[in-house]
Amino acid sequence: MISAVKYNTNSIELLGIGLVKILGISSKREIEIIFQKGIGIQLIRNIINKNIEKILTKKEGILIDIISNFTLYIHYFYNEQDEIICVIYLDKKEKILNFSELYNLSRQLYDSLCQHEAISTIKDICYNKINIPKFKGVLALFIIGIAGHLLLSKINKEEKKLIECELPISGFISAILTFSREMMRKEPGITLRQINFGNQNFYLNIKKNAIFAYLIERGEIPKTFKRYMQIISDEFIEKFDTRIELKNFNGELTQFFEFEEVIDQYFII
Repeated sequence: MISAVKYNTNSIELLGIGLVKILGISSKREIEIIFQKGIGIQLIRNIINKNIEKILTKKEGILIDIISNFTLYIHYFYNEQDEIICVIYLDKKEKILNFSELYNLSRQLYDSLCQHEAISTIKDICYNKINIPKFKGVLALFIIGIAGHLLLSKINKEEKKLIECELPISGFISAILTFSREMMRKEPGITLRQINFGNQNFYLNIKKNAIFAYLIERGEIPKTFKRYMQIISDEFIEKFDTRIELKNFNGELTQFFEFEEVIDQYFII
C-alpha cells in the first residue's frame, strides 16, 4: 500500500528530487550531492555523467530524459565560481508536471546556494516543497552487519514479538545467508533474496558490509518498494561504509540511530 504524507498544502507531489553541484567544470568536474530524496545516489551520478556534455553547452537550461517508466527533468544553472547547480526531478512518465512551479523551486534553490545559505536551510526548502509517496506495509526493517551483529532496527510498535526477538532474528538472517552462500558457491551470481515465513516474507538486499532485511506481508511487491530498498542501502552505505567494516567497527550502535530519519522518509513502519 502506498501512502503519501504532505508537508504542507503547497507541496509538489513527485517521486524524487536531487540537488547537485558540479565542481570545477573546467577541470575535474567533481559531483557533490547536496540533497536527494526518492532518487538513489548512484542514479544521480549516472544521470549527471550521462548528461554532462549537454549541460556544459549553456549557462542555464532544462533537459528532459526518460529512464524506464520515469521522466527526468534537469534544471541547471552556471555560477561564477566554476560550478553548475543541477536540480533533478523524477516522476511517472505519464504525468504532466507544472514547469513554472518546478522552475521557481529550482531558481529558489540556486539563489539560496549562491547566497551561501546554510545547507540545513536549503534541505528544509526541499523537504517542505517536495512530497514523495511513502510505502506502507513494512512490518520491520533490520540492518545487519556482515558478521551478524544488528546495527539498526525499526519495527512496527504493534509487532511486540518481533521487538522482543530482534537480536535472535538478525542472527538467524545472518546465519541463513552464510549457509546459502556455502550452498550456492558452485553457482556464481546466485544469492538468496527472500525468506518465506508463511504469510510474511523477508526481502533481502545485501550491499558491501551490510544486510538489509524487510519483513512485509506476502503479496505483490510494488516497484516503489523495490526502488526504496535500493535507496536505503545506498544512503546507509554512503554514510557509514567505513564505520561498519570489521576492522573499524567498535560496537557503538548509537551512531546509527540518526538513520531512522532517512527510513521515515520512505517507509511508514
